[in-house]
Amino acid sequence: MVNLELLQKLIKSGEYPNLIGQEDIDNIQQIVDSNESLFAKPWYDKGSVRFDEGCYFEVSTTNEKSYGFRKKIPTNIEQYQAHNGTIFHNKIFKYLGYILGYKFYASRPDQPLEYLSFNGDLPLFKVTIDCIAAFAANVTGNNNTQPLKDALSYLDFSEVDVFEVPNADPHRTNQGETDPPPRPYNIEDNHSDTHEEEENFVWDYDIDTIVIDVYRKTFKVVLSKKAGENADRLRNAISHMFDENTSIYRNVQSVLNIMDGDYFHSEDIASSIALEFTAEGLRPRFEFQVASWTSKVAPLGQPASDNQKRYNEKCASHDRSVSHIVSSGTTYKWLPDNWSEEISKWENSNIAENIHGVMTIIVDNNGIEVTDAFGYSGPKGGPQPTNS
Repeated sequence: MVNLELLQKLIKSGEYPNLIGQEDIDNIQQIVDSNESLFAKPWYDKGSVRFDEGCYFEVSTTNEKSYGFRKKIPTNIEQYQAHNGTIFHNKIFKYLGYILGYKFYASRPDQPLEYLSFNGDLPLFKVTIDCIAAFAANVTGNNNTQPLKDALSYLDFSEVDVFEVPNADPHRTNQGETDPPPRPYNIEDNHSDTHEEEENFVWDYDIDTIVIDVYRKTFKVVLSKKAGENADRLRNAISHMFDENTSIYRNVQSVLNIMDGDYFHSEDIASSIALEFTAEGLRPRFEFQVASWTSKVAPLGQPASDNQKRYNEKCASHDRSVSHIVSSGTTYKWLPDNWSEEISKWENSNIAENIHGVMTIIVDNNGIEVTDAFGYSGPKGGPQPTNS
């Protein structure tokens, strides 16, 4: 079930007329009716797979709004069952987190995109690139994944010789069958705060999320970074991916300059990049994502009072990041003014536990598309888990 009564209260409050409206109630109901097994039981029911009773919206400057929902999935296994029943096998599934995201459009209420989030510290390097390529081939039906592997290799800044991959069989021939690395060390426990030591990390990018659409055969990999983005290396990688005489190259470099100047070096903001692969091949587009580095909610099962000082610091950082993302997005004309005003106060609701998610800048030959994600998990102060 989805708490539509709560959404109705948010709509009637009149605070967010440009973000949510009555049509959202109708669209969500259509999605619920088309996916009975997902929404049949409330999130707190022992037999439910739902993580909470809320909904997560994504508005776009060029495309239709989408609706997201979270569910629980098994972890530490090497297979994943997609929405259409297809079972995929891949070594990297062992590193999946236990929350899966579904993103639906009203125009296709029974065919979601699936957001597979990884449980942190899964580095991008040759072994995991091979695993990603194998999964992409399985989803899209396109076995010519070399362009994707090449693009990811340009973004692989790791010192791969430091990894010892256990149980890897050199005689295996199937793509993706090489074992991924052992769980890497905890960065938080193994480096100081000095810039010099950050430069000596053994990898730069983590595999953050993989987004699949088994109905339209698309595959997207999102890469995040623990330390500040190295824009010069990223510029060099992009010059290998796209011809310098193309519009997409110029557009990506233009946005990258803004990202470097405004987001990459903020301690409050987490930045990510994404590439997409389809049945036709590597899609000529590049994504930048910016979100809050910290959650405004204490970790699940740990009250804020356990470490009130740290909780207050996290809240302050989160608030700064949302303000920064919205104000910069407005300055660069990425976010319409009426969105910006309402996004800025979205989390201040006294009705629901509202959450701001991520702003995404999608760059292609035609220019840019910008999306912004936000949602609610349940009633304000309710028992539901939120973002932890």
